[in-house]
Amino acid sequence: MTDIDDAAIRFDADVLVIGGGTAGPLAAYKAKAANPALKVVLLEKVNVKRSGAIAVGMDGLNNAVVPGFATPEQYVREITIANDGIVDQKPILAYAERSFDMIRELDRWGVEFLKDENGDCALFEIFDPLANAGIDEIEAGVADFLA
Repeated sequence: MTDIDDAAIRFDADVLVIGGGTAGPLAAYKAKAANPALKVVLLEKVNVKRSGAIAVGMDGLNNAVVPGFATPEQYVREITIANDGIVDQKPILAYAERSFDMIRELDRWGVEFLKDENGDCALFEIFDPLANAGIDEIEAGVADFLA
């Protein structure tokens, strides 16, 4: 039987990020960007390129609030309505306020996004405005939160 110490792989690190998903690699990147002299190690059970939700596109940034097209408050309203009011609006608002900056950062890193004829990220409407009829209770909850 092999001794565990014989099979162990040891790393020295200034920053150890445990777990992948979307947050792990981003945390590791941000730590290294903040201080390039740091030795940053990302500890994950498998290669993040081929396992987990991020590898199959389920754990990602699939929409953003684009300034000039929508507001964070509109986004909170739409998400609240789409989920029949069963949401925590505070993190939705935080996401809405930061999402476009993250898209721009990912674009600078070389992540491929569908572009329009001007080279800007292509925009698509995600909700049918006519589907939002008869939702007075949810609207009241959104208004209370945003007030």
